[in-house]
Amino acid sequence: MGRLHKYTSLTLIFLFISNWCSYAQDTTYNTTIVVNLKKSSDKFFVNSFNQFIPYGLGAPLDTPPPYKVISSTPLKTHLKVNLATTSELILGFQYFYISPGDSLNFDYETLLRTPEEVIDTITVNHGNVSFREVGYKKPPGKFKWSIFDTIRNLEDSSSINEYLSIENVTHLIEQYTEILFKYWPNLNKDRETREAIKQFSLNGVYDEIFFSLNGYVSSSKKEYFQKPVVEMLKYASENDNLQYSTNWIRYLPIYKFFRSRDLNASEIISQFENCDQVIKQYILLNLLRDGLLDESQVLNKITYAPYKEFEEKIIQEVKRNVKLPEAIYNTEVFDVYDSKHTLGEIFENSTQPYLFLDFCGTWCKPCMEAIAKYSENKHLDNSKKVKPIWIFFENDKSKWINILIKYQLKKENCFIITGNPSRELIKEFSIHTGWKGEFPHYFLFGKDGKTINADAGSLSKFSESSLPKEPGPPSPTSLDK
Repeated sequence: MGRLHKYTSLTLIFLFISNWCSYAQDTTYNTTIVVNLKKSSDKFFVNSFNQFIPYGLGAPLDTPPPYKVISSTPLKTHLKVNLATTSELILGFQYFYISPGDSLNFDYETLLRTPEEVIDTITVNHGNVSFREVGYKKPPGKFKWSIFDTIRNLEDSSSINEYLSIENVTHLIEQYTEILFKYWPNLNKDRETREAIKQFSLNGVYDEIFFSLNGYVSSSKKEYFQKPVVEMLKYASENDNLQYSTNWIRYLPIYKFFRSRDLNASEIISQFENCDQVIKQYILLNLLRDGLLDESQVLNKITYAPYKEFEEKIIQEVKRNVKLPEAIYNTEVFDVYDSKHTLGEIFENSTQPYLFLDFCGTWCKPCMEAIAKYSENKHLDNSKKVKPIWIFFENDKSKWINILIKYQLKKENCFIITGNPSRELIKEFSIHTGWKGEFPHYFLFGKDGKTINADAGSLSKFSESSLPKEPGPPSPTSLDK
């Protein structure tokens, strides 16, 4: 399972549970998936099947490709799937890449399952397949965690430039590639597979670098990262293989880094000027979604077919002022006194024009580290502009109360959500904001419900100086030079 702050194995995937179904009888099924369970209680693992959407422009999950269940017993499930191209599928809460014509057979076992955590193990018997996350205590996870930890602890420009030099980044990608081949001995050693794993490794290393950089590095220190990030963008573009659609999302955290540097639309676009047109259009869509461009500035510039649908959806969101939908407003949470509130009431009753939402949980180590960091100065506790709100996704109220006491968080700003409502809330936020479900995550909203920033970065690093003059997206910036 992925580490808890990075992928919401426990919470996100179960939101999208699909009933096993069969498609038209004349469908050609070209790919086989067989899951062997060690015990019947692990049957929950095969209760959901989805496909990951790599664009990062909307809900991250979609219905799976056409498939049918050949057989299903308490300890074994046999699927046939029709794949048109290499895809990232999600079975239970495990992400894996699989190509048309492959035959995947693996054993799954739960080692620990509590309301806060699942520890599991996967053994691939055959199939040219690797799983995205296997837990931060295993070699691939340990390696990625070391990258995350190193980035957030770099203190000066010299160490930053050295660690993020193209030479070292290339070395990290090569190391991660070899770790994956060693951890997944079932992988073929042919040239095509090695290229696919190299691309996967590049994405993984970049994802870890920018997750730490965008969420755990102060704004003042980010200026030291500007030059190496530009070089990393150039390297990613030069080593890209656009046949892998999952590569496109590697540019999203790079885009978010430039956004955090307060660059305008033209300045951000110029950073990507040497990239492929597919990537340039991807950046235009993100600028449109974030309110830095308006419809007229993007119209007729989006020609890549898969993006057209997103363009129309984003334009409709902008026209709706990107306000939170009723399903989110009506979600019920509880305060420390067990009194019930809706999120709509929390927004309405705020005396500050902005609300900063921290989605967290006591089970999430980075969430607790972030809260501990904020508690050192609590710089927003008395802000007249921004109201910090902590939404704890929990099953154990006693742990939640203990954290509030330990870090002396304002009780009136802390709420808990449990069970099915928490899963529904994650689902609605993923649809509305494109949130991938990682914890912790931070959102900045206007009191009127307009989304100011759906990826606002750590609360302890947030500054009131980054607020727009009034709730709502910034004014569009012309593309004309």
